[in-house]
Amino acid sequence: MAENGKKSSYKEQKADKPKVEDGINNYLKDNKKQDAVEFVDYIKSLKMTPQWASTNSWALSYKSKRVGYIKINDKTGDWELWLYALYDDSFNEFVSKESADVKDYFSNNRPVRELEKA
Repeated sequence: MAENGKKSSYKEQKADKPKVEDGINNYLKDNKKQDAVEFVDYIKSLKMTPQWASTNSWALSYKSKRVGYIKINDKTGDWELWLYALYDDSFNEFVSKESADVKDYFSNNRPVRELEKA
């Protein structure tokens, strides 16, 4: 809850709608920061621009369909990639053409609850 008239992070971010790069630069350090920057550059190369969704969370869409989120934990300095377990056929086909490294990245960075569904 906000203290004595101070805006909460949610209210500040809702008003500003920060870019994912702002969150990366403000909360991540060293390799985590570099990895997040490289990932964002990669998804932008696929014409997937992260859009602010909620506090330290940016939505990822592919062909106008939501496919997941990038979330940054400002307390721990970590970032997560949350992907939906079910995609449409065009997204599955698109990802299937990627390198083994990219496929491994997506497979190894899903939240535990997603891995349990797989």
